[in-house]
Amino acid sequence: MAAVTGAHLISNRLNAAQVLAAAQTELLELLGDPSVKKVIVWDPDLIQPMTIIAEATFIRKGGVTKMVRLPVTGLTERYEDASEFIFLVRPTLTIVDMVAEAIRTSKKKMEKRFTVAFTPHKVEYCVAKLRDLGLEHGSRSPVQFYINEYHLDILPLDSDVLSLDIPTAFKDLYVDQDPSPVYETARAIGKLQALFGVIPKIYGKGKNAKLVAELLKNVQGELERTQSKTGRQEAANIDSLILLDRSVDMVTPLSSQLTYEGLIDETYGIKYTVAKFPRHMFSEEVLKRGGESTGPFPVKLDSDDSMFSAMRDLNFRAVGVFLSDKAKEISAQFESRHDAKTVTQLKSFVEKLPHMQDAKFNLSKHTTIAELVKAVTDNDDFLSLIHTEQDLREEDYSDKPHPYIEKLLGNASHHPIEKVLKLICLQSSASNGLRARLLEQYKREVLHAYGYQHLNTLLQLEKAGLVRARSQEEKGGLLRAQETRGFPALRKQLQLVAHGNVVDDRVRVYL
Repeated sequence: MAAVTGAHLISNRLNAAQVLAAAQTELLELLGDPSVKKVIVWDPDLIQPMTIIAEATFIRKGGVTKMVRLPVTGLTERYEDASEFIFLVRPTLTIVDMVAEAIRTSKKKMEKRFTVAFTPHKVEYCVAKLRDLGLEHGSRSPVQFYINEYHLDILPLDSDVLSLDIPTAFKDLYVDQDPSPVYETARAIGKLQALFGVIPKIYGKGKNAKLVAELLKNVQGELERTQSKTGRQEAANIDSLILLDRSVDMVTPLSSQLTYEGLIDETYGIKYTVAKFPRHMFSEEVLKRGGESTGPFPVKLDSDDSMFSAMRDLNFRAVGVFLSDKAKEISAQFESRHDAKTVTQLKSFVEKLPHMQDAKFNLSKHTTIAELVKAVTDNDDFLSLIHTEQDLREEDYSDKPHPYIEKLLGNASHHPIEKVLKLICLQSSASNGLRARLLEQYKREVLHAYGYQHLNTLLQLEKAGLVRARSQEEKGGLLRAQETRGFPALRKQLQLVAHGNVVDDRVRVYL
C-alpha cells in the first residue's frame, strides 16, 4: 500500500487533488512527531473513507506502528512499545463509550498519552460524556488525555465528485429538524473557498439552500478580511455555486438508476468508489491484479479507470455496443504488430503495448461486470419494477393503488419492505401527494403485511414529506394550483420523460 496520489482527481475544471493534499497535511499534523511511536485506534466506519485520503505507508510516516479498530481492550498491554494512542472517531455516544472502555481496560495507562480526534469536528455532548466518564481534555490523572479534531469534512471521491459523507443528512434535516448538516455544508464550502478563492456567484433553491447561502456570506467576509490582512489573494477558480435542497426533487433518488454506474450501485452497491462482485466470475488475469485472494472481488470505480470513465454515464442499453466496439478496437491494435516491418515501427508498437494490455484488462473486467448486472436487469421482477416506476412518473396515481405495489404487498414474504415503501414514496412524490383514503389504505396493508413495528417508519416518512395526503381543500382550486408546479408540471415543461425506444447514451431523462 502506498500514499494516495490523487492523479485521477486532476481535471481541467478543478484540481480536486488540492483537497486531498490539504487532508493529508492535516493528518500528519494530527499525528505529530514521527519519532514518537503511536497506535491509531479506528472507528470502524472511518476505515474505508480514510483509504480515500491515505493508505498505510503514508500514515506510518507519522510514527504509527500499528492500526486497530474499535472495540478493543487492553491496549497498553498489547502494544507496550507505543507511547501514544490516537482514537480517530466520529462524534457519536456509542463510539465514546467504546473509547472510554478501551482506556479503562488498559493497565499501564499512566505512562501513555491518549488522544481522541473527532472527525469532522467535536460536538459538545460527546465532550460532556467523556468528562462524565473521567476523561477531560488536558488532564494528567488518571491518564494523560487530550481531545482534538480532524476536519475530514470533504472527501474527494473523483475529479468531479466531492462528498461531505453525511449519510444521515436527510433524516437530520427533515425528520429530526437538526440543522447540523447545514452548518457542516457551509463549513466545507468555506474550506473550498480557502483553497480555490471566494466564489462570486451563489444560487440556490429551497429553505436549507438559503440557510447555507446566508452562512457563506459570513464565511466569505471573514475569508476576505483574512486575505486582506495577509496580502494573499486567491484567484476565483470556481465561478458559480448552485445549492439545491434534496426536497426540491425527490423523484430522482426514488427512481432506479439506469446508467452503467447507476445499475452497478443498484445491484451490487458502490461505497467510497469501490464495488464488490462474486470473485469466481472474473478471469485469472483480472484476479491476479486484484490483490486480495478471498471474499468478494473489489473493483475501484473512478476516473483513474479510463474505460469506466467513458462508459459510466451510458444508458445500460448502450453498454453492450460500447464494449463490442472497444473489443474490436483493441483486437485491431494487437493485430497491428503484423504490419510493423521496421525497427521504428516495432519500437512504436512496444511503447503502446502496456497501454494496450491495460485496455485489454479493463475490457475483461467491465465485460464481466456488465454480464453480472445484465443477469439482474433481465430478471422479470426487475423489469416489472422499472415499468412500474415509469407508470408512476408518467400518470397521475394520486387516487388509485398501483397493481404492482398491491402484488408486492400480497406476497410480502418475498419482497423487502424497503422496496414497497420506496414505490409508495415515488407514487406520492410524482403525483404531488396521495388522496387521504389511498394513503390510509397503503398504511393498513403495509402494517398487515410487515407488522405493526413499522408504524413508526410510516410516521417518519410522512414527517419527512416522502409521503403525504392531499387535504380536502386540494380537490378544488388549490389542487389546480398544485398542478402548475411540482413534478407533473416539470415533467411537461422540461420533457423529463422519454417515450419510445430511446437509446441515446447521453439522454438525461427518465427512460
